[in-house]
Amino acid sequence: RQRRVPPENSAPSMTEPQRPPSTAPPSTRWGRLLLLLVVVCLLLSGSLFPLIYLEAEDASSQWLFVADWLTRVLVVIPIAVLLWSLWRLRRERSEQARQWFQRLWLRVWLLALFTGGATITWLKDWQTPPSDSFRFSALWLVAWTSVLMVILFRPDRVLARRSFWRGLAVKSAFLLAALATLIAVFYAEENWRGRRAWNRFRAEWEAKGVKFTFAEVLPPPVPDEDNAAMHPLFKPMFDYTRDSKSLSAGAVWRDTNAMQRLHNFTAYPAAVRSTFRGNLPGFASTQERTNGVAVADWAAWQHYLRHDTNYAATPSAPTPAEDVLRYLSRHDPLVNELDEALRRPHCRFPIKYGSEPPDRTMLPHLGPLRSIAVTLAIRAAAAVEAGQPDAALRDLERIYQVVALLDSDPFAISLLVRISIHATATSAIAQGTAGHRWPESHLQRLDALLAPLNMLQAYEATIRPNVAGLANLFAFHRQNREELVELYAYLADSKIHPNHFESFTYQKSPALAGFVLRAAPAGWLYRLQTKEAEGLLRHTNPAFVNAAQRRVMWSAQPPSAPRLWFERWWPLPGSDGSMTKAAAKSARIQTTLHHARLAVALERHWLQHRAYPEKLDALVPEFLDRIPHDVFDGQPMRYRREGEQGFVLWSIGFDGKDDNAAPLLPKSSGTTNVGEETGDLVWRYPQVK
Repeated sequence: RQRRVPPENSAPSMTEPQRPPSTAPPSTRWGRLLLLLVVVCLLLSGSLFPLIYLEAEDASSQWLFVADWLTRVLVVIPIAVLLWSLWRLRRERSEQARQWFQRLWLRVWLLALFTGGATITWLKDWQTPPSDSFRFSALWLVAWTSVLMVILFRPDRVLARRSFWRGLAVKSAFLLAALATLIAVFYAEENWRGRRAWNRFRAEWEAKGVKFTFAEVLPPPVPDEDNAAMHPLFKPMFDYTRDSKSLSAGAVWRDTNAMQRLHNFTAYPAAVRSTFRGNLPGFASTQERTNGVAVADWAAWQHYLRHDTNYAATPSAPTPAEDVLRYLSRHDPLVNELDEALRRPHCRFPIKYGSEPPDRTMLPHLGPLRSIAVTLAIRAAAAVEAGQPDAALRDLERIYQVVALLDSDPFAISLLVRISIHATATSAIAQGTAGHRWPESHLQRLDALLAPLNMLQAYEATIRPNVAGLANLFAFHRQNREELVELYAYLADSKIHPNHFESFTYQKSPALAGFVLRAAPAGWLYRLQTKEAEGLLRHTNPAFVNAAQRRVMWSAQPPSAPRLWFERWWPLPGSDGSMTKAAAKSARIQTTLHHARLAVALERHWLQHRAYPEKLDALVPEFLDRIPHDVFDGQPMRYRREGEQGFVLWSIGFDGKDDNAAPLLPKSSGTTNVGEETGDLVWRYPQVK
């Protein structure tokens, strides 16, 4: 039977059911297309990565395996989403379904663009096989989803419509306005929180007498004629020019001859170091020893100094110590100039506090002063070894006058230099007490020099000026963000904080770190400033360091402040722990000074009785007014006589345990930081006499 075909122009029957016009996409062989895409993607991703495997090292092969399967997942999951959406579109066949399909796949494509672009941008500076693999995965995801967009939607037709551009402009303007509003609210809130935290903290501590203005903590001006720092010996150190735009820029001194004379005031002249092959002879201090006192090896010193070509032809002295002393006598003219400077009643070094950025302020006097002190200590030790105690005592007096020049410096680095100088001075004292070479009158003078020294008080007096300096530094950085970026680059290159930069997110992306430092709200800097200042002032708690009693309760050291929420993205390291390390070094040198006083008193007892006492109580009141205590527990210093001609002094050390003069050792974790060792702080001579 033939089917009846209605005429072309005839109207449909009223009884015949009407079907809606088809709104499905154009007839395309989706199954074949998708199958082809899946096969091509899987073959391509599976064929490229074996080539990378062949060149990869074993350490990164696991990462390459992960990247390989990540690429496969990035291919398969969007295809699965596409198949499901096409199945739903074929099933419903409506205009709403078609629009839903377009919106869904547009979101998938935009998500792929964002994920791929972010991954490629984040890893652009990482030059390792794993990062290359992840970049390839992200690039491949963007590429094949974009190809599907072109095949499915013919974007050229969409982009030709005016309605598309009008809608895009309206939506983009709304999104940009909303985003700008959110950013403005975020900055306003963070800046308000930061300033509020700092103002509250500052008001609280100003009521306790803390100064937050750097000008208030600077030493007062001193007339040049009364200022030791303005003596012709020291004055040229501060007459220099320098490029303040670079952290690594060196100074150019105007009087190069004067600076050369000052740099030649050393026991390690450049002319000798350039020709000497081998380890330089040390003048180790008791602070650097784990089992007691170090005395100089004068034969090694003589061998070292004989490498000076101008001195090699000079006949040798009867003893190595006399030979060293004769060589160092070339510094006598400079020592005379030093005496003239030390006779001036005051000292204020003309540091360029305001004319240089706070983080670039040069302290050109610290290196020369330390070099002078070390040279004088070697001279003193050689003199006492050569039987010239008067000259040795005079050099030691000069050392303590030199270290007193730094009392007014409001810098933590100046405190560390003072600690180092005291350590070398005690080594020179020990050189004479170990060999019974100091006469009674000189020992009394040494006790008078050692008794008033309180490095815990010097530590405490350093903290509060550093709070003002910290406020000055952060104020400068809030106004000069480029300085922060350059500081980051300088610290990352110089490896000053290796642990921070090795584990930090931005270690391979300085451009991203620079963006964070430039765009961070000012409130973040206020909050970091508050955290740093609070950490400093927390170390002034007498329950931790009591300078008046010369006590350190090491188990009560302040805990580290909790990290701020944004510090995980902050590129620069903080100074948390720096004052704890300074406190550890101060406690250690104070222990050494107590040991030195006891060693001097024991030497005086030996000169009178030709034997060391059984107990330290025998030294009071003839040689000491009281027994110096252990700074860690307040008990009298531990002492044991070893044979008839030897003794050992020790402090319980940072672990708070009496290990019976066991040597100071690093922790089992391998850390070598001062304050984290186990064992005791020991004063023992190299050999028992």
